[in-house]
Amino acid sequence: MDGGATWSNANTEPPLFPIGYVPTSLAQYRITVTNTGEEALSNVFVNDSMLWTGDLALPADCYDDVTGYFEPGEVCVIDSGDAGFEILGDYGVCQTPGLKTNTACTNGDGSFSQLPAIPSPPGEICDPANVVCLEPGIDIIKRVQDPVSLVWEDANSAPGVYYPTGATVRYQLEVCNTGGVDLEDVYVEDPALNIAQSLIGSLAIGQCVTLEQGTLPTGVPGLNSDLACANPGQFPNTAYADGYYGGGLGPVEDDDPANVTCQDPSVDITKVGPTEAKVGD
Repeated sequence: MDGGATWSNANTEPPLFPIGYVPTSLAQYRITVTNTGEEALSNVFVNDSMLWTGDLALPADCYDDVTGYFEPGEVCVIDSGDAGFEILGDYGVCQTPGLKTNTACTNGDGSFSQLPAIPSPPGEICDPANVVCLEPGIDIIKRVQDPVSLVWEDANSAPGVYYPTGATVRYQLEVCNTGGVDLEDVYVEDPALNIAQSLIGSLAIGQCVTLEQGTLPTGVPGLNSDLACANPGQFPNTAYADGYYGGGLGPVEDDDPANVTCQDPSVDITKVGPTEAKVGD
C-alpha cells in the first residue's frame, strides 16, 4: 500500500499516509484471491465498490493453463498491472484526512457442482483494508524582545512593542511541526528583514526550532534589525514558513505578524510656582 515497498493486510492496524499520497510504483492496493476449497472454480469475479462498479473477472493468467479452472490451493495476486484493474494504482485514497476503509469481495462457481463457492448469502467473501490519512501542519510565531523587560512578546497587534527610534530591534522566530506527518525542506522567509527562502531543514512530528540572531545559515541576514526603527512610527512585519512532506507533497504554509512602534526619545520639565503672592512674602 506504499507504492509496492511494503504491503499490509491493514484489517486492524492501518498504515499511515499523508494527505495527497500518490503511489510511486506498482499500486496503492492489491488484491489476493485464494481458492481455499477442494473444488476447482470457474467464473471467479472480484468487486470493490469504492474503486469500481460491478464485478471484474479474475485475470485469465490466474486460471490453470491445462484445465482452465481456478484450481484448489491456487493464489491469484491482482495489482494495477492487470488489465481492467489499473484503478488499483490510480485511486487517490488520501485526498482528505481520516480513516478510509475499502472492502474487496470475490465470488465464483464450482467447476463441477456449478454451485456458488460461498453458498450462504450474499454468495461472496470479503476483506477490508484500512488506511489512515494524516494532515500535515506547520506553525510559525514571530516575537519581538521588549528592550526594557527583555521578554519576548508575540506582538500580533499594533502598537506592539515600543522601541526608541534608532535602536536595534531584536526578533525571534519559532517554527513547529503541528501536523501528523514529518516535514522536510522547511523554509522561513521574512521580506522586511531581507530574509529570502532560508532552509532550516526537517521537522519531525511535534518538533519545534527557535531561531534568533546568529542561528540562520551563513550569509542570510540576521533577526536583529537596525532598519525597523530607523524612523519613528509603526513597523509591522510578517514572517512566513513552509515545508514539504511525503516525498515532495505540499507545501504546507503559515505566517505570523509582529508589530513595533518606534518613538523619538523626549524629555519634558514643568516648573510650578505659587499662582499669587501675599504681602510679606
